[in-house]
Amino acid sequence: MALRVVTWNVQHARPTAGGDPDPEALAAACAGLDADVLALQEVDRGTARVHGADLLAAVAAATGLVAVDGAVHPFLGGTYGNALLVRGALVGSPAVSRLPRPTWQRSWPKRRPDHRGLVAAMIEPERGVTRPVVVAAAHLGVRPGEAAPQLAAALGVVADLAAGRPAVLLLDANLRPPAVAGVVAGAPGWAAVDVPLAFPAPNPTAAIDHVIVRDLPPGARPGPATVHALGVSDHRAVAVVIEGC
Repeated sequence: MALRVVTWNVQHARPTAGGDPDPEALAAACAGLDADVLALQEVDRGTARVHGADLLAAVAAATGLVAVDGAVHPFLGGTYGNALLVRGALVGSPAVSRLPRPTWQRSWPKRRPDHRGLVAAMIEPERGVTRPVVVAAAHLGVRPGEAAPQLAAALGVVADLAAGRPAVLLLDANLRPPAVAGVVAGAPGWAAVDVPLAFPAPNPTAAIDHVIVRDLPPGARPGPATVHALGVSDHRAVAVVIEGC
């Protein structure tokens, strides 16, 4: 058995080639990914820049997946943040939290939402893992010195929620693999999957979209990550199949 997980920063459904946000194209692209767990970042719900569209609802309708909203603040008349979509049942209530920012950054001018957050849920998948698993989506900061401590905090939050169960953190870390590996090395039980270049979407030069796993069942292992150019966003989607679940 296998569990297919995908992380994708969708850039509020903006086409890769530029132009107005296209919720329909985003929804169709997500449906084509056939994910059991779909972690999305930069998801707008009802904001002015997407003309009031609800991107999470559009993706949920197109995929048939259960939607979990991870927005942590209002923005432009709606909300903006992370989201999870899962094939299966939720166990208990999802958890949404803000990630820490260094104090000296809080006075920087704000041109866009700069609170960074994490949404996590325990699920019973319809296929793949035969026991409950905790899955989480996060988006880390871009300012100097911000992302690494946020990643450490996110790993701690998810580990506490999982309490020894399998866990998968899917995120736009804004960190390249060596930096992610350095943080993961200090978080017992976690392992980062090798990920391909996925940003910027037209001609990727950086691997900043990551899949990090913990306490997988005996014999389970992540397969090679694959990258998907979908015509939406400045990121490509990154998918991993966890085999032997």
